[in-house]
Amino acid sequence: MKFLGRIGVMGMLVGLGLIVLSSGAQATTTCTGTARTVTVPMPASVAVPRDAAVGTLLGGWAATVAEPNWWTCSSNVQEPIGAAFRTLVAGASGVTIVDNGATYPVYDTNLPGVGIAMGAKVYSNGCGWQAAWVPVTGSRQTGQLCNSTELRPNGGQLRAVLVKTGPIVSGVVGPASVAEAQSFANGAYDTSMIVTLTTAATQVTVLSCQTPDVLVTMPPSKTSDFGGPGSATASKTFAIGLNNCPAGLGMIKYQVDAVTAIVNSANSVVALDGTSTATGVGLQLLDGAGNVFPLGTPRTLSGYNAATGGDYTIPLRARYYQTGPQVGAGSANTGMTFTMSYL
Repeated sequence: MKFLGRIGVMGMLVGLGLIVLSSGAQATTTCTGTARTVTVPMPASVAVPRDAAVGTLLGGWAATVAEPNWWTCSSNVQEPIGAAFRTLVAGASGVTIVDNGATYPVYDTNLPGVGIAMGAKVYSNGCGWQAAWVPVTGSRQTGQLCNSTELRPNGGQLRAVLVKTGPIVSGVVGPASVAEAQSFANGAYDTSMIVTLTTAATQVTVLSCQTPDVLVTMPPSKTSDFGGPGSATASKTFAIGLNNCPAGLGMIKYQVDAVTAIVNSANSVVALDGTSTATGVGLQLLDGAGNVFPLGTPRTLSGYNAATGGDYTIPLRARYYQTGPQVGAGSANTGMTFTMSYL
């Protein structure tokens, strides 16, 4: 009975040894590949209206070639094997965009007001390509793992788009390393076969018209030209010039605002400035047809040709308008500002 008991103990030890050896074999996966650089073919140039909203895409998405074979992994059992992406850009702009239901963080570039958003797809052995683009963030969240055996390829694809994040001046978004992809096997990410994703340079042009200052010299007027409060002199015609307007703008808007106090809003009459000595009068702004031009109200420039751009004018008129019971002689000066918006 004692002899048989020893055989039983020895048999159990051998059995446990076999289980341990089997488990070690299952944990072995070998992946091959080389560190490499893949360039995202960003557009050579993009144009953006000066006043486009924050979050506006500057051109379309640019994507690398979909490559399923950045790495090849061989495993004799099923275990999670795949890949993931993460951004290499340090500065988060705080702006996000939404594409196909997914929210993408936008990262700063070297050009103020221009950021970059990125998405990725992973090709995992046995599972194929991810169905949808996934936003690339600062952590390795973009990717998929798949259980598979045998010799299988793994790869990925990155896309990127420039985004307006604030006021922009024309300039170049320089080439940069923006993301990296890493293979995953044996429960860890590989650091020797990293695929680095870089972007090509892009010239960013801000679209706007040239709008020179306008000096309107009013003709001399007599106090006898006025007939009481609400009366006015003959009007002086002038125009605001919009020169060298580029093609490609959606629309051009303009707005005129008072610098001095508005003394009669309904009739767009503003007070004279502090250098003036005349009393009882203000200056009234009219459109080219002689109608009251509303102050502080955006208007759309009619006739703008988005295909060709060109030079345009905004015809206006100005006249003195009696605001008090009596008009006193003297100098009569004032100012207004005009603001252009390009969308």
